[in-house]
Amino acid sequence: MIEQNSTQSDKKTCPHLGEEFQPFVNPHLDDPYTFFQRARKEEPIFYSPLFDAYVLTRYDDIINVLRDPARFSSASSLKSIVNSTPEVFEVLRQGFPFVSLINSDGEQHKRLRAPFMKVFAPEQLTYVEDSIREIANRLLDDFINDGRAEIIENLPIHSRLRSSSRCTAFR
Repeated sequence: MIEQNSTQSDKKTCPHLGEEFQPFVNPHLDDPYTFFQRARKEEPIFYSPLFDAYVLTRYDDIINVLRDPARFSSASSLKSIVNSTPEVFEVLRQGFPFVSLINSDGEQHKRLRAPFMKVFAPEQLTYVEDSIREIANRLLDDFINDGRAEIIENLPIHSRLRSSSRCTAFR
């Protein structure tokens, strides 16, 4: 998310943890939790030069940003973190334009979201609720006795998609 009226000078206000934030290499890959715990205490919102964006580490801050699309935009959230030459950008522009729920705002976002709103409406989910509970219970059984879980690690993507596909298949 990018604040609509942000400026380059704004980005120089929080360089502390932003310089240390390297999520694609160790130690962050092996243990991202230590860094985020520290960030929530010391600098819950910081600028990341790597992503050219602010990183929010507290739930309430994230929710506030998501609820304020007038100030914060998703339009550039999927931009590459690699600095490419103008020639590369020109070639990429000639490809297909990729617009999704994640990197759209306003009316375009509403239009893309509309089909999902119908399928995932509460009255529609009642038809597949038992099936989703069955999938969730089966998945949780694999690690419930551990006392804790890393959702991404413990719930493989194909299992999460299974619930979603059941929701869209019934209508």
